[in-house]
Amino acid sequence: MISTRQRIVAQHRLWNRNFLLLWSGQLVSQFGTQAYSIAILFWLKDITGSATVIGSLLMVVGIVSVVLGPFGGAIVDQYSRRNIIALSDLIGGLAILSLAALMFMLPEATTLTLIWLFVIAFLLTILGTAFEPAITAIIPDLVPTHRVQAANSFMEIALKIATFVGQGLGGLLLGILGAPLMMLINAFSFLLAAGGEALITPPPRALPPRRTWREQGRVVLTDTSEGFRYLWRQDGLRTLALASAISGALVMPILVLMPFYVEDFLGRGPDWYGYLVAAYGFGGLLGALIAGVLPLNGWKRALFAIGAMGVEAVGYMALGYAAPFLVLACAPIIGAAGGVLSIIVVTVVQLSTPADLRGRVFAVLGTLAASISPLAAGLTGALADMTGQNIPVIFFGCGVLLVIVAIVVAFNAPVRRLLSQTLTQETDAVSV
Repeated sequence: MISTRQRIVAQHRLWNRNFLLLWSGQLVSQFGTQAYSIAILFWLKDITGSATVIGSLLMVVGIVSVVLGPFGGAIVDQYSRRNIIALSDLIGGLAILSLAALMFMLPEATTLTLIWLFVIAFLLTILGTAFEPAITAIIPDLVPTHRVQAANSFMEIALKIATFVGQGLGGLLLGILGAPLMMLINAFSFLLAAGGEALITPPPRALPPRRTWREQGRVVLTDTSEGFRYLWRQDGLRTLALASAISGALVMPILVLMPFYVEDFLGRGPDWYGYLVAAYGFGGLLGALIAGVLPLNGWKRALFAIGAMGVEAVGYMALGYAAPFLVLACAPIIGAAGGVLSIIVVTVVQLSTPADLRGRVFAVLGTLAASISPLAAGLTGALADMTGQNIPVIFFGCGVLLVIVAIVVAFNAPVRRLLSQTLTQETDAVSV
C-alpha cells in the first residue's frame, strides 16, 4: 500500500505515475502516427499523382476541425479528460486497424481504400477535436504548478522524438514493409497508448450533472460561446490567436507539397523525406529542451518567442532554393524555432486561463488556428497543379508572408505584454 505521505510527495514530482503514463502513451501513439503519415502521403502520391487530392484530404480534416473544434473544448470541460484521451486512442486504433485490413484483403481496390481513407481521416479529426484540448487541459492537473512549463516541454519532446524516429525510419520502413503493414503498426500504437492512459488517476474534479442530449447541446453552445468571449476580451491572446491562424495557413502549402518537393524538386525518394522530417523533429526536440531548461521569464520569454517566429519564417524561405544538403541543415533550425515557440505559447495560455475555462479556450484557439488552413490546403494543391508544381516559388512566398506576420506580432504591445507577464497558475483559486 502507498502511504498518504508517499502520494503527496509523488504529486510534487514532475515524473509522477500519472504524467509518466500520459507521456509514454503519447510517445508510443505519436511514433505510429508519424510513420503512418509518410505511408499515407506517398501512397496517395503513387496512386493519384495529384497534389489536389492530398490538399483535398487536408482540407476535409481542417474543415471538420474548424466546425467541431470549439464543441470539443466544451466536452473536455464537461466530462472526464482521462476518459476522453483513452477512448479517443482506442477508437482511433480500431479505425486504423480496419484500414489496414482493407489494404491487406483488397489490395487492388484502390478507389474503395481511398474513400475509406477519407472516412478514417474524418473520424480521427472528430476524435482529435476533444482529444487534443483534453491532453493540454489535463497536464496542469497532473504536475505541480512550478513544473507545468517543464511538463509541456517534455510532452513536446515526446512528439519530437516520435517525429525524429518515426518519420526518420518511416521512409525506409515504407519501402521494406509497404503501406498496409505501416497502417497496422500505427493501429497497435494507438491501442497500446489507450491501455496506459486508462490507468491515469487524475485528482477529483467537480463535473456537472448528467443532462439529456438536447440539454447538453445547449450547454455546449453556451460553454463554447464563453470560451470565445473570454478569448475576445483578452487583447494579446486574441491577436496571438489570429496570428496563429494566419501562420497555420501559410505553413499548409509546405505540408501539402512536401512529397512532391522531395521527389520532384530534390530528386530523392520516400527515405529522404523521412530524413528531412527527422531532421526537423531533431530540431524540435532541441527547441523543446531549450524551452524546458532555460528560465524563460518576463522579457526573455517574449524575445525568444518573437525571435523564433522570425527564424522559422526565414527558414521556410530558404527551403525554396536551397541545395539538398542545405535543406537538411535548414530543417533542424526551423524545427528548433517551432519547438521553442510552441512551448512558450502553450504555457502562457495554460497559466493565464482559469482552469474551468482551459479546455474551451484551447479548443477555440485550435479552431481559430485552423480556420483558414482548410482553404489554404485545397487551394495549394490546385495552384500547384495549375502552375506545373512550381514549388520553390510557393515555398519562398509563404516564407515572406510569415516574416510579415512575425513583424506585426513583434510590434503589437498587448502580445508582448502577454508573453512577458509574470504567470501564476490560476487553478490555485479555481476548483479543478
